[in-house]
Amino acid sequence: TPIGEFFLVASEYCPGDTLEGLIRRIGPLTVDQAVPLALDCLDALRYAHTIARNDGATGVVHGDIKPASILLTRSEGDPITKLADFGLALNAEHTSQDLAFVPRPRVVEPKRAPTRDGDVWSLAACLYYMLTGFGPRQLPSRPDTADVVVNTMPMPIRRRNSGIPPRLAAVIDDALVDKPHIRVGGAGDFASALRDATSAARR
Repeated sequence: TPIGEFFLVASEYCPGDTLEGLIRRIGPLTVDQAVPLALDCLDALRYAHTIARNDGATGVVHGDIKPASILLTRSEGDPITKLADFGLALNAEHTSQDLAFVPRPRVVEPKRAPTRDGDVWSLAACLYYMLTGFGPRQLPSRPDTADVVVNTMPMPIRRRNSGIPPRLAAVIDDALVDKPHIRVGGAGDFASALRDATSAARR
């Protein structure tokens, strides 16, 4: 006899691992591999941020985007990304334990509700990770890690990978400015800037 009630959520099976697992296994991706994956996620964010909710509000903020929450439909060819872990969305007191992918305002005010621009910042940090194998900041494995997030700026991406085209690097670096506030606009704005930068690099 079942005890109590519980709920199950059925979702697509993604056999291609997580983004974190992929990078740990094969190392950084090329621009042609990484940018389409980021654009998939930005499309998902654009939809989530504008969807009509049952409570009459508009949009759902993820609040915990990191490589481990990005699933891949397959490990070879051209995988499609699936943004997972929305179960934590709208929990104002939740802060990711992986501070490499948390914007500075969220660390300064940990009880502050997650924001749309914070989601886009975290996605930009994931793209940085795809292209370099590192998070945007040089974080020590010490208790004062949060202080580093508060008091340092992200490292320019071409210092990690000089092969990234300058215009694309400038778009990513601009999206990772989070002091005194997050500079990046919405998911659609960041996606358009990425498309323009990668198209310019191919000319």
